[in-house]
Amino acid sequence: MRKTILFIIIFNLFSCVENKDFNIPDSICNNELKPNTTLKKVKELYQGEIMKITDDLIIEGYVISSDKEDNFFGSLHIQDNYNNPTEGIQIEMDIRDSHLFYRPGERILIRLKGLYIDESSEVFKIGSVYTNAGGSFSVGRLPVNKVKEHLINTCDEVYEIEPKQVSINELDDTMINTLIQLNHIEFVEEDLGKSYAEPLEETQRTLINCDRFSIKLVNSGYSDFQNETLPAENGNIVGVLGKYRNSFNLTMRYLSDVNLTNERCNSVTNARVTDIKTVRNLYADSDLKIEENIKIKGVVISDASSNNISPNKIIIQDETAGIEVNFVSSHSLSMGDEVELVLLGVDLFNNNNSIQLNNVPAKSIISVNEGISLSPLSLNIEEALSGNYESRLIKLEGVQFAQQGGIYSGIITLTNCSEKINVITSAEASFANEEVNDNNGTITGILRIDEEPYLHLRNVDDINFDQPYIDCYADDAYVFISELADPDNNSAARFVELYNSSEKEINLQGWQLRRYTNANTEVSSTIDLSGHILQSHSTLIIAANLAEFQTVYGFAPDIEGKTNSPADSNGDDNIELVNSIGTVIDVFGIPGEDGSNTNHEFEDGRAVRNPDIIKGNPVYTFSEWTVFNDSGNAGTIKIPQQAPNDFSPGVR
Repeated sequence: MRKTILFIIIFNLFSCVENKDFNIPDSICNNELKPNTTLKKVKELYQGEIMKITDDLIIEGYVISSDKEDNFFGSLHIQDNYNNPTEGIQIEMDIRDSHLFYRPGERILIRLKGLYIDESSEVFKIGSVYTNAGGSFSVGRLPVNKVKEHLINTCDEVYEIEPKQVSINELDDTMINTLIQLNHIEFVEEDLGKSYAEPLEETQRTLINCDRFSIKLVNSGYSDFQNETLPAENGNIVGVLGKYRNSFNLTMRYLSDVNLTNERCNSVTNARVTDIKTVRNLYADSDLKIEENIKIKGVVISDASSNNISPNKIIIQDETAGIEVNFVSSHSLSMGDEVELVLLGVDLFNNNNSIQLNNVPAKSIISVNEGISLSPLSLNIEEALSGNYESRLIKLEGVQFAQQGGIYSGIITLTNCSEKINVITSAEASFANEEVNDNNGTITGILRIDEEPYLHLRNVDDINFDQPYIDCYADDAYVFISELADPDNNSAARFVELYNSSEKEINLQGWQLRRYTNANTEVSSTIDLSGHILQSHSTLIIAANLAEFQTVYGFAPDIEGKTNSPADSNGDDNIELVNSIGTVIDVFGIPGEDGSNTNHEFEDGRAVRNPDIIKGNPVYTFSEWTVFNDSGNAGTIKIPQQAPNDFSPGVR
C-alpha cells in the first residue's frame, strides 16, 4: 500500500512541473544502488526460451524511447551507454506517459530478480509473464504497482543521447534497441502524399537511401503525428532500431526526429560507376531486382538495322564483359553507340542460361556517344562453346558452314572440321533468305546463349570467307558397315561390325547407327557412337547382348546396343550409318521396304561386305554384299549361319 501511495506522490509531483527539463529530487532518486552485471551478460543467460531471473541482478541503462507523442506504448527502451552503445533491451510495462517518470537520456537501474526475459528475432524483452493464446508463457507488461520496485531512477543529470549514425546496409543485431540515425534517407515514391499512419492502425512506411537500400518505419495509428503528411525531401531520421523476423525496422519518438529538408536522391547524379562483369556477378542462382544505384557504360555491338535482333534489345560490351539489355519498348540505338545506363530498379535474370538485364526503361539511357568500334576477340570454337564469352564480339578463323547450299535463316552449323557451333538467324533478318557463303575463312559475330552457346550474325559483312571450301568429311566415307549378324542358332549373338579402311583414325563423335524396322520410313531406334575413335584399318563391334557375345565369340564387343537396337535386327530391317552432320555414309537395305524375300534379307544368316569394297555407299547396292539367309530369294544364299563358326567379328 505504501508503494502505491509513493507512486501516486511521484506522479503528482511530476505532473505539477510545467517545464519537463526538471531533476528528480534526491528523496526519490537513488545513487546508492549499484549495477552488478551488464546487459550483455544478462542476454547470455538466455537459453532459447522464456526464463525467470532468480538471481539478485541489477543492470543500468540509458533511456532512449519516449511515449510523449504516443508512438511508443507499453515499453521502455534502454541502451548500455549514452553514446557508442553496444547493447540495448526493452522493458515491457503498463504505464501511460512513462516519459514523465523515465526521461530520454536518464540513467536508470533495473532490479531483474523476479522478472522474465525472452527473445524473438534477436529482440530481447524483460517484464512480467502472461499466458498467450497458444497456451504458453510470454513476456508481458509489468503491472504499474511493480514498476517502481524494479525500475529505479538515479540522481544523475539527464544525458544527451547521441544516436549512432549508420547506413541501412551497415545495420546489425548489436544495434537492436539502440538509438540510431539514418542519413541521406527519404520515403519511397509510392508512399509520398500519405500520412505517417492510418488512423488507429500500426502502419509501416518505407524509407530508402540513395543506394536504394530500404527499411520500414513503424508508426502508431494513435500517435500525435499520425495524420501528418510524409515529407517528400531527403535527410536524416532518428529512431529506435527494431527487428521483425529477418528485417530491421525503425520507430521514431517525436515528429522532430524527422529532418528531411534536402533534395531527393537523383539516380543519375548519385549513380556509382561499375563495369558489366560486376553486374553479371550480382546474379546468384535466382532472378533479382538491382537495388544499388549503379550505372554501366558499354558499346552497342548488335545491329538493329539488319533485323536479326528484337527491336527492344541491344547487346553491349565493355572491356570486362558483355550483356544483353531488354528495354521496355523499342529503342533508337545503333551499332557503335557508346551508351551509359542507370540500372537502379532494373531486373537481372537468367533466360535459358543467358544472364540479361530486363525491363529497362528508356529513361535509363543517360548518355550516348556515336561511332565507337570494338575489335572482336579471336577465339577457337572450343573456347566459344565454353560459355565464358557470352555477349562478347568474337571472330573465328578457318571456319566454314558444314553444308554447302541453303540459306541463313534458322540454325546452320559452322565448323573447322573438328569442332562445330550453331549459327542462329531470325527469319526476319534482312539477309535471312540469302544463300550461305560456300567458302572458308573468318567470321565475326556475337556469342549468345539459348541453353547452349551459339553465334549471332549481325550482318553478312561479318563473313569474310576468302579461301576455298574444305571437304571436312571426305574421310567419313571410308567408314562403312562390314558385317551384319543374325545367327540361326542364337539370336542373342547378333551384332553389327563397322570398318575404317582409310589411313587415318576417324572420330565418331556425333555419329549414329539407325534402324528402320521392317517397312518403317521413320527411324525405329538408334545407337550413339560418340566417344569412340575408329583407328585406321580397324573394326568396331556393336553387340545386341554384351555377355552373350563374349560367351559365344570369346572377346568383348566395343559397344552394347541392347534389345531392339540396330545391332539386334532379325534380318528384315534396314540399317543406316550417319555421320556427325546427319549425312548418310552407308546403308544396308532400303528404308521403307520390308527386307523379307528381298536381296536385303539376312534373317537367320549374315550380310558381309565384299572384300573389294573400301567405302560406304548411301544407296543400297546388292552387288557390294554377300547375303546368307534361310530363304535364298533374289540372289541371296540360302545357307543359315551358325554362331560362332560362320561369323568373323573383328576380322576384315
